[in-house]
Amino acid sequence: MNDIFDWTRFCKVVRNDIMNIWPRAGKLMMLIAAVPVAIWLLQTLTSTDGSMPAEFRWMVIEGVIILFGIFFPSTMYYSCNRPKQGIRFAMLPASHLEKYLSMLLNCLIVAPLILLIGIVLCDTLLTLIPYGPYHEPLFSALRTFEIPIGDAFTADMPETEILAFVRKFTALIVISTLLYQMVFIFTNTVFKSHKFIFTVLSLWGLQFVSQLLMFPILISSSKLDYIKSLAETDLLGFLNKVIIAAIIISTLIIALLVWWTGYRLKKMRY
Repeated sequence: MNDIFDWTRFCKVVRNDIMNIWPRAGKLMMLIAAVPVAIWLLQTLTSTDGSMPAEFRWMVIEGVIILFGIFFPSTMYYSCNRPKQGIRFAMLPASHLEKYLSMLLNCLIVAPLILLIGIVLCDTLLTLIPYGPYHEPLFSALRTFEIPIGDAFTADMPETEILAFVRKFTALIVISTLLYQMVFIFTNTVFKSHKFIFTVLSLWGLQFVSQLLMFPILISSSKLDYIKSLAETDLLGFLNKVIIAAIIISTLIIALLVWWTGYRLKKMRY
């Protein structure tokens, strides 16, 4: 049997983690899933003629999934780096790689997917109620989707270029979501208590330092003039370059966090 990775052993670890999602993070899932229901109830009680379109509900669901992805690692794997409680994680009959891949699979895909299915089913049931703000099913948004870009922006632009821009922007949203999730998975191995609060404070500190470092560049008149002229002459091309740069940087950071988190778990001492 391979000591590094064995498929049968890996499947057992994944199954064990999935079976523990509800005991460990069930309350969190119910709390997060209740947000769209609370919005429906609030809209029903306070609004007389308002309806909540499917596009807006998808935005709410996206925000809820991101929020869940941020809280889930420290809830599901809270004790993975604690001196005494972490022994249970360390003693699982699997290799380091198998346990780490199972953690990534559960945090990034399985648990958010379970929550998404639950929210969609709940939304469907609310849509069947004859009163309330839900007058159309969620998936009607896929048939009536329109690119939310102003006429001034899209004037004289080929539709293919606009669709390519939307695809890049969608990819940026997905990668940014993965980046936030990986940040909280990584800090779950760093901080031993108050993990969410310390992570948020650390992100604020990094943002403050980065702004201080970038400020001299941004206020440079030559740089500002160049960016302004580029935006005025080819706005779509400028935005495409910004999005591509953001995607590349985010992907590199994700790769670094994936390696660093695995390295920390491998070197963890209990």
